[in-house]
Amino acid sequence: MRMRLVFACALLLPSLAIGQSAPSLAPETVVVPSGNLRLKAFLWRPAGPGPSPAVLFVHGSGSTDAAHTGEFTMTEAAEELAPAFVRHGYAFLYLFRRGQGLSADQGPFMQDLLHREKAAKGDEARERLQFVLLTKDHLDDVMAGLSFLKTLPGVDARRIAIVGHSFGGQLTLLAIERDSSLRAAVTFGAAAASWEGSSEIRGLLLTAVRKTTVPIMLVHAANDYSTAPGKALDSELTRLGKAHVLRIYPPFGKSTDDGHMFVYTDIAGWEADVFRFLDQYVQPLTGRARLTRPPPVTCPMVTFDYPPSVTPKWPCASLTGGTQFVNFNQSFTQTFWPGYVLHGVTIADKRLSGSGRSSGRCRARESFHSQDGTQPEKSQVIRTGSLQPQNIAWNSGPDDSKAGGETEERFAEAFLHPFCGPRG
Repeated sequence: MRMRLVFACALLLPSLAIGQSAPSLAPETVVVPSGNLRLKAFLWRPAGPGPSPAVLFVHGSGSTDAAHTGEFTMTEAAEELAPAFVRHGYAFLYLFRRGQGLSADQGPFMQDLLHREKAAKGDEARERLQFVLLTKDHLDDVMAGLSFLKTLPGVDARRIAIVGHSFGGQLTLLAIERDSSLRAAVTFGAAAASWEGSSEIRGLLLTAVRKTTVPIMLVHAANDYSTAPGKALDSELTRLGKAHVLRIYPPFGKSTDDGHMFVYTDIAGWEADVFRFLDQYVQPLTGRARLTRPPPVTCPMVTFDYPPSVTPKWPCASLTGGTQFVNFNQSFTQTFWPGYVLHGVTIADKRLSGSGRSSGRCRARESFHSQDGTQPEKSQVIRTGSLQPQNIAWNSGPDDSKAGGETEERFAEAFLHPFCGPRG
């Protein structure tokens, strides 16, 4: 028999301080070892005590010279991107790979190598060399950047994502094939210039997405050199049932060059979507808001249906502000700071892993990530997409026997809303 919980709440939205000052945008210049090389990188950190989630950005193969990517110098490109990541609570490492930008003295510029190979031996030889650089030298640099990022004080090594552009998008897909600990990956224009001309590249990237378990967001502008890579990878990921998103944005600028470079030139166009995706999987605890009592909230009446196979002892509705902390298998719940959204109905009276106790008190624990970054144990939650009633997804949450115990319990209770209690 299906059970239904119907409730309404009508109050005022308060303003909440999230305890973070404006971040400093001056980067540190750091040295990243990669074999015998000493690569340079720019590092930005968000304000706050940390540890913070972090993103490694992987740039493309360059422009007409080692100092530029499109119309930007490499350092300007890094400085364009960093504020978006920092204001969303992420540490941001922009690594200059061998031969480019601040690492120009650490090896030959990739485009010079490719031009010389083409001039000497033709297009096929150039494609073979690009394949070698992709799968060896430059991938080694990326993996070195990830290793470096995981060791940094103030960075949570369990909450790291990778974002790449163009050739760097290809490297991003290969990196997540190697490192399954990464929480998420975003590619901008990956393989847009090489997909149609190289069966080796196509096979390599399709194999990478088949093997990886990391959620992927594939991004193109409609006037990129080609959107075929994103569409083909999306089709394969859909076939495999893997977590991913494909976004093809409207044309940007007047040329294919403009479309390919919109990662740097139209940040406002992609920012909301990309950080919604990153927040869903990387789960930053931006601001670490502490609510000692439920806040006033405005919301319409919403109806939830439990599937017939579930008989909860106590229905519980929770209201939250800020970032969504736990991924429920792409249930697409959106949250907005400083407002609140209806976060879902959970099954209460669950035993908390690590505490050895169970309580009849209503808990919203399944809806939140613990302070120490661990995943909660398996849970079942009915969720909505926003304040407005819409399709409801039934999901099984993550299963991790090493949940945060009493620390996690206290964190969840700080967000507990009183709309819960025995059915009656």
